[in-house]
This record gives sequence, C-alpha cells and structure tokens, in this order.
Amino acid sequence: MAPAAQLTSRDLSAANNVEPMPAPVSGFAQLGKVSLPRTGQRPLVFEGEEIVSATSCAPGPRFWYEINLYRRQDNSLVVNICWFGKPNDLKDRFRAFPVDSLDEVAHVLETYDPALDIHADIPAHDDQVPVSLIALQAAMIRMQIDEARRQFADLAGEILHQLSVRSSRGHFATVAERQIMPCDTASIRRIVSALIADEIGRATQRRMAPATFAAWTDSTAIDEDGVGVDSLLRLECALRVNEFFHLHEVGSEDYLLIRRTIGDWVEVVAETLKRQFRALTFRTSGSTGTPKRCTHLVADLDTEVRELKQIVGCRRRVAALVPPHHIYGFLHTVRLARHLGVEIVDLRSSGPGGWSCAIAPGDLVVATPHLWSLWSETGQPFPADVVGVTSTAAMPAVVAEQLTALGLMRLIEVYGSSETAGIAWRDDPAAAFRLFDFWQVADDRQALARAGGEPIRLEDVLNWTGDRTLRVGPRHDGLIQIAGTKVNPSDVVRRLCQHEAVLDCVVRAQRDADTARARLEAFIVTRAPVIDEAEFAEELAQWCSRIFQPAERPVAFRFGTAIPRDFIGKPTLW
Repeated sequence: MAPAAQLTSRDLSAANNVEPMPAPVSGFAQLGKVSLPRTGQRPLVFEGEEIVSATSCAPGPRFWYEINLYRRQDNSLVVNICWFGKPNDLKDRFRAFPVDSLDEVAHVLETYDPALDIHADIPAHDDQVPVSLIALQAAMIRMQIDEARRQFADLAGEILHQLSVRSSRGHFATVAERQIMPCDTASIRRIVSALIADEIGRATQRRMAPATFAAWTDSTAIDEDGVGVDSLLRLECALRVNEFFHLHEVGSEDYLLIRRTIGDWVEVVAETLKRQFRALTFRTSGSTGTPKRCTHLVADLDTEVRELKQIVGCRRRVAALVPPHHIYGFLHTVRLARHLGVEIVDLRSSGPGGWSCAIAPGDLVVATPHLWSLWSETGQPFPADVVGVTSTAAMPAVVAEQLTALGLMRLIEVYGSSETAGIAWRDDPAAAFRLFDFWQVADDRQALARAGGEPIRLEDVLNWTGDRTLRVGPRHDGLIQIAGTKVNPSDVVRRLCQHEAVLDCVVRAQRDADTARARLEAFIVTRAPVIDEAEFAEELAQWCSRIFQPAERPVAFRFGTAIPRDFIGKPTLW
C-alpha cells in the first residue's frame, strides 16, 4: 500500500486570512426541504422530492394508509408509510425507511407487516372481564389486522406498478448509480474527536476518557488551551485525520493547518467528502508492535453494510459503546446507522450502571464481549425489542445466555479484523459462523477474496463445517485477545524483563476469569528474593501502568525462583 501523502502547508500566511472551502459542484436540481414525522423518533429531514404516492382513504373503514416515495439529493430513496385513524382516539402512526435502490423499496413493501399498526388492548389479566368479552375483542382486533393487511397490500401493489411504469421510461436511471452517501456531520465530529484523542493518548501514553473528548464542541480550539496539544502534536493530529479520510487525494489537507477548532476540522472533512468518498484508512491497536495501516474502499465497506442491514432488520436507533474510528465501530455505528437512517446514541461516556437507562425499545446496541460481560454482571434487564452486535473477540456462550435471560432479543456476533473488515456472522453462540455473501473462498480454504480482489490469508485457523460455514480456531501467530485487543505475549514478556528486578517471566490470560473479561497475569522470577510480595506487586503494577497499554498490562502477579516447567522443559500451568 502506498503511504499517505504528507500534510504540508502551501500557504502558512493564510492562517490570519482564512479562505472558505470552495462550494461543491452539484448537478442535482434545486429540491425542497422534506421533514417526515416518525412515531417514537425524531423527524427524518432531508433535501428531496416526492416521486410516487398512493392512499387507501375511502368511506367506511376506521383507518387508512398512505404510502409515499421520496428521492433525496444523493439519489437515495425514502419509503414513507403513514397510518391514519378516523376517530380522534386513534393515534396516527408514521414510519420512514431510507433505502438505496428500487429493489430495497420492493423489499420494504413486501415485508412490512401492517399488524404493527393495530393497537391491541385486551384486558387478559383482569379477572373481572368475562372470557366472552375478551374473545370478542380479540376477534375485532383480528378483523382490523386483516383489513389493514388488505389495504396495505392493495397500496403496495399500486406503488410497485407505478414504479415499474416509471422505471420503464427511464425515470430512475440514476438511482442504481448514485454516489455513496458521505458521513453526516455528527459522525464526522465523533471520528475527528476520537482520532485527536487517540493521537494524544499515543503521545502521552495516557488514554483519554471518552467523557473528556465528548465534551469538546465546534468552538473547542485544537491547541494547548483547548484539546491540550502543542504545535507539534497538532501536526500529528492533522496527519492522522488526513490519513483516515484521505484528504490529500482532494488537496484539502492543508486546511487542517490553517483552521484551528474542532468545528473547522469537521467542516474541512465534510466538504472534502462531498467531492470524494473513495477510501478510508484504519489502524490496528498497535499492541503487537507498530500499528498497521489498513486501507479499505468505501464501496467494499458498504457492500458489507448492506448485508448487515438485512441481518439486523429495522432498528430505531444505534447505541454505540465502541469507538467510531476503529473499523468495527465505523461499520456498525457510523455506516450502518447511516444506511438505516437512524439516530446514533454514543454511550461511551457512561458506565455499565447507566447503559440500561439509556437504551430504548428497538435499539441496536454495538459493543464488545468485554462490555457485554460487564452489562450481564449488572443484572439490569433490557427493554423490549433490543438487538445487540458483538465483535473483536470470541463471545463466551455463558455471557450470551445471561444477556438473553436479561431480555436481549438477539445477539449478532461478527467475526472479522481490521485487515479484512467483517468475514462471517452468527446469532447463536453454539452455531458455526456464516460467511458474508461477498466473500469467495480460496482453494486451500484458508484465504478469502472479494470479487476481483487478491486473496487475503487469515490470521486464524478456519475449521470449515460446510461450504460457507466455519468455526474459528487458534491464531497462527500465537496472539491472544484481551478486551477485544490483540496482544503479543512474547512482546509483553520482553518488555517486562526490562524491569531491573525481573530476571525472567511468563504471561497468560487469567485462567480463573470470564474469558470475555480476562486480563493478563504474570509469573515473575526476580533477580533477588522478594521480602514483601504484596508491596513489590504494587510497585510492579505501577511500573506496568507507565509502560504498557491497558490491554497488554499484567494486572496480577505470582513470584517464584524459576519458571514452572514440565518434564521436557516447556512452561507448564501455574
């Protein structure tokens, strides 16, 4: 992969005379502002036009439907389904489904169940209500559901007929070829802030708490008084933002040197993405050495997101417990939310005790096995109709079972990596993973390739249970996962032995802890006898906190005169 172009200033004198970013060129006709109400959600607001509409309003029925199809400025579509009740005591219901193609319009109309719009109020638990009355009310509700389904089916057929006629006349020729939607401003702000915080943490060896950079606003200065960086570290932050968004491909990277607030940088990125949104570069955690840069085409990422969209179904919001600048967080809390057309709620600033209060029915919660384990330990129940996603490490079956017992409707586990993005998924911890449709399997079944792409040899051993189903075996390189981060035990041992009192050591994941929450523990051989093991363990823990990243830091120590070994000299259990 060619290295990202270096960020240099072509006109440093412009710092005192900031020129605006040139306005993007748009060939789209001037459209009106559309605001679609959504029951239980904020309105969906966009620039666009209504292109197809149909209604079932007629004398007689107590309710009717209206279906509208809108085309947005980026040529994506929105299906708007409205349910109106004639009596004043029937509350109208409104739903909006952003989609990418006419095929997805048809999918929404063919799979939508109008029964969701009928209010069922049966006093089944009231002993004073006769059974005959309950049966009568149930029969009336069934009649309303049948009527709703009849009306909706007639309308859906009419809409699909209109689309067929207009498509034959070439009215939707641009829909299938529309440009990929860029990120929304709020997501860009989350990513830019996370990248800056990541660079500060890398330079200072102190991880910045999410609550700290979540408090940054558009007016927060990128200097020592604002986010807390000097001129050199500001340059490093600018390089990181440039690398992630590929600003250098458009030539807008210099604006990061001229403009000095969070809002300025968000604007630079937003305007750049309007011109080009071709590729993004993510980094691995770097716990196994120098962080590796992994560049992905946005078109490839969106291929996965479209499949994920079908897997998770309709959701009300996306609740994020993972950072947006890592590939897992970007795919599931930025791109997937964008394709679903739903709000993103960032919960990283709160602790496990507050998560349950922030979750609402219909949410999609994106977390890691470590975080899911913390949630299960709180014992706090989930609201109805909440779906979870987990990745970055294996999900222990016992934690998944505990979450189900707390009311989590479904837990989707995604297997992948920074190098590949998503590879496979499952929603049953006892089942094999199912390969995403866009992957092709190499002849030796240990490498995968996208259509027309080069084979990618995977870091894990794959045990195939079918043509496109697999179980994940151990890593080829001996790395282990700690809280979703790959850690190299050999590297931790090498660095631990740099302590003046440590002669030799071995490390492993804690054996007596939940696998989703296990940390590293170490067996230490000291150069001289330890008089007070507890005191020395505390001293060693403080030293490790300065040397290691959280995931690679041993948190428990045992001491001895030699590494425990078996009869052939290999390290054994301790």
